[in-house]
Amino acid sequence: MKLHIADTFRITTGYGKRIFKVLEVTADAFEFTCADTETGELYFFSQKGLELYESLNQLVIIERAEQSAKLDNARKALESAHVKAVEVGFDYESDGVRFYSAVTKDNSVPHLYTVRVWEDSDGATVAKCNCQGNAKGFACRHIGRVAIEDAKRCKRKVYYASFGNYRAHKSNKSERLAA
Repeated sequence: MKLHIADTFRITTGYGKRIFKVLEVTADAFEFTCADTETGELYFFSQKGLELYESLNQLVIIERAEQSAKLDNARKALESAHVKAVEVGFDYESDGVRFYSAVTKDNSVPHLYTVRVWEDSDGATVAKCNCQGNAKGFACRHIGRVAIEDAKRCKRKVYYASFGNYRAHKSNKSERLAA
């Protein structure tokens, strides 16, 4: 069973029925942050726990989010050889902005880019890269690779939602990181 951000599901137990909406999914799709649609309370589920509810016929998916395909694309993109080929190194941090070097190779010729990462006023992680693709407003593989490294460095989990339309050299206009 795969759940995605904005999917809605119902769990029925001896204590009654509750309907939840998925708010966040970790990179490994193993943990889910969900909100009770009636009370707004937050709940955290593991993949194993949800599979147990499903095996007991206590879990029913009510509505699949339109973003499911985008999130699958993001997961595939961040796990792709195209993104993994980017070599990333942390350079320094200044005034809350973290600076990374991202190196790609074209026919063995290295190309160096700088990726800046920070949290906006809403707490979302945002990034900018000085490559041509990002200059045109597209998400780039440098940002994707830095998202993974920044999450490790900051001891956070990688989330996909804003990297969902990434396609090599032809991505959408998202700048928000997947972390």
